[in-house]
Amino acid sequence: MIITPKIPYPLNEGGKISQFAIIDYLRRIHSVILVLATYTDEDEKNVDILKQLWPEVIVEKIQMWNSLPQIPEKFLNKTGLLPLARLKRFSRGVKKLVKTHFHNDKYELSTIPEIESPWIVHIAAVKNRRFIDSLLKIVNNYKIDLIQIDMLDYIDLALVLPKEIKKVFVHHEIRFARLATTLKTLPTIPTAYEKYVFDFVKNQEINFLRLYDEVFVFSEEDRKILVNLIPEKKIVVAPFPVLDSYFRTISPDLFQIKKLVFVGGEDHMPNKDAMEWYIKEIGIEVRKKLDLTLHIIGNWSKETIEKYKDNDLVCFAGFIEDLISYCENSIMVVPIRIGSGIRAKIMYAMAQGIPVVSAPIGCEGIQVTDKVDLLIANTPNEFAEAINTIAKNPELAFTLVSNAQRVVMEKYSQKNAVELRQKYFIQLTNNNKYNVQ
Repeated sequence: MIITPKIPYPLNEGGKISQFAIIDYLRRIHSVILVLATYTDEDEKNVDILKQLWPEVIVEKIQMWNSLPQIPEKFLNKTGLLPLARLKRFSRGVKKLVKTHFHNDKYELSTIPEIESPWIVHIAAVKNRRFIDSLLKIVNNYKIDLIQIDMLDYIDLALVLPKEIKKVFVHHEIRFARLATTLKTLPTIPTAYEKYVFDFVKNQEINFLRLYDEVFVFSEEDRKILVNLIPEKKIVVAPFPVLDSYFRTISPDLFQIKKLVFVGGEDHMPNKDAMEWYIKEIGIEVRKKLDLTLHIIGNWSKETIEKYKDNDLVCFAGFIEDLISYCENSIMVVPIRIGSGIRAKIMYAMAQGIPVVSAPIGCEGIQVTDKVDLLIANTPNEFAEAINTIAKNPELAFTLVSNAQRVVMEKYSQKNAVELRQKYFIQLTNNNKYNVQ
């Protein structure tokens, strides 16, 4: 049984893609029960699509439509919708409530977004009665060998799941490790409050992980972090899988560089930090050498787009249906300074034959070598130099992407990722009747 807060469709973000790739291959080997909660009509449609794609998978749905907080009728207009002006006031009221409840008034909520956000700081929200009762009813309906929980939103579910069933937690991103990288970007030494928040998150996370029989992480770097803190727990590297359908034949004539690309939405704070760092420092250095614009792919707010509409260093491309075609003759730039886990954007660029220039944290955890599979840059000037080097040397670009694609095929294919997880599943359950085909 796999229980996840993210419906693994559509494939528009790394977490969804990794889950989809694993389940897509795992369904050939095991009887898989996938448990998903739906909150909107769109969620319902995406679940129906998954059922059509995976007829062998039992998809159990927990409908949470009526469990969301209700807006009082007096705030609604005749269409049943919240008028824009009142919606803004409602939003301001929520922000004020969050600020009053979680923070000292002398601090602005946006001072340090990662530290100040209750959605980042509080690992998992308390689930309501309806969700827990529905989940346990589903679990008790089946004879299950193993339960896999994905992502921090559901890490607390180990508190209620039957103790006799083995449980694995798939850790997509170590939250306190992400916060540690956030603190390193600050121009000043962390305050006592910031250290307190970091320790608060770290203790929550570690204590929840102790409830699981085994923890899967995507990289050796993440494994080392957790092994040092919970040596009594088995922590294993279960690589991020790349969908077979995303690989493409690499052609030497696709390296007449015409643009730079960055993939990621604004709702993930490390992406916003990376974009702002590029605009403030990196893009200026790049423009001294090349007339190339960074195309930012993904969902960004109207406010951000408006703010930078006159800045010719970047353009916001929005959601791109055919990402492979859009990224032809481009360099993927990954100035990520904050985070943990694996950057799916790099894995898929490597599979698709797009040359990559990344900050060290951006490619951390991926088994790549600087100047062999990609170029790594630490400073704005190094980014500019690396981009210039690839743009002026098509032969080098071809060599880099050829090497990078080989790495992904050998270490991160669906088959290899699932075979390794299969090995761990067998060891954990002492069940040798399953064989990868």
